[in-house]
This record gives sequence, C-alpha cells and structure tokens, in this order.
Amino acid sequence: MKPDHGAMGTGTVERVIPVNRRAVLLQLLMLPAALGVVYLLPIGRTSYSGIALGLMGVFSLYLIWPMVWACRTGVAIEITNLGLVNHTGGVTFVGWDEIESAQIGSPWGRKIVELELHNPDVVLRRIPWLRGWAIRSYVKNYRGKPSIHAFAAEGGAEAVLTEIRRRLESKSLGQSGNHLT
Repeated sequence: MKPDHGAMGTGTVERVIPVNRRAVLLQLLMLPAALGVVYLLPIGRTSYSGIALGLMGVFSLYLIWPMVWACRTGVAIEITNLGLVNHTGGVTFVGWDEIESAQIGSPWGRKIVELELHNPDVVLRRIPWLRGWAIRSYVKNYRGKPSIHAFAAEGGAEAVLTEIRRRLESKSLGQSGNHLT
C-alpha cells in the first residue's frame, strides 16, 4: 500500500486502475480533427478567426491535459481508503461519503461515470482554477454531472462504476451494521 497523498488528505492507496493509453491517444487525435472541422465550417469569419481557433485549441488541450499526464504516469484512478483520486480529468478527489450514487453516461459518445454527490460544490471547488471554472459552468449552466472520464481507464466506465458501487455498498452495510447493536 502506498502512503497518504499529503496535504489533500486523500487516504492510503489500496488499488490503482491503470490508464488505457490507446483511448487517450485516440482522444488526442480527435482534438485536432475536431478543430479542423470547426475551421472548415462554412461560416462568416472575421480576420481574427485563426487566433480564435488557436485559443480554442490551447484551451481544449488544457482541459484534456490530465489525460495526457495520466498517459505518461500510467495511472488513471487511485482507489484509497477515503475515496478515489481521479487523474483523467473531471473531478479530482471524491470521498466515499460524498458520493450518493453513480451511473454510466455517454455524452459525445464517450463513456463516463456520472456522480450524484451529496454536496457537489465541495467536490467541484477542489478542481484547479480554469478547469474547475469550466466544469462548474458545465454543471451549473447545462445541468451536467460531476464526472470521471472513465473511458480513459483500463476496463472503462464499467470497471470504475463497479469499484464505486462496491465501496458504496460496503459503506452502507457497515453503517447499517452499526445500528443493530
């Protein structure tokens, strides 16, 4: 077992779900393709359209940087005694006691694990600056769900969801057992 993650207090690592490098590389190839399609759309362009497209590309790369880093380290998700540490983008650390339920979603054709949280604001405030702003905006303005980009993990969304449900079930069994005494 690995030691505690330090200042964030994420607990002791009990299991690591490795990154699916193939899925991440496919995602990285899709980014320039999507930007190219946007550029080729027959819409009126200002003289600054190239700059705008470039800024969109930089912002998009910033948003998917956690997946690039996960690909480098080989770690997609760490399961700890206190919760999970997500290295694929989306939420960062989520405690087991913060998760109400989880389900698989597939916006834009990619399988993710969507989380129902007791207090989403607490979890979303842990996400760093600009990426956090983008995710909080998505959740607030478009009714999105805090999520884990589980398609980037070995075993995909099913493996991540199975682990979350197993932890939530064992937690609820432990709590109900305490009431019997």
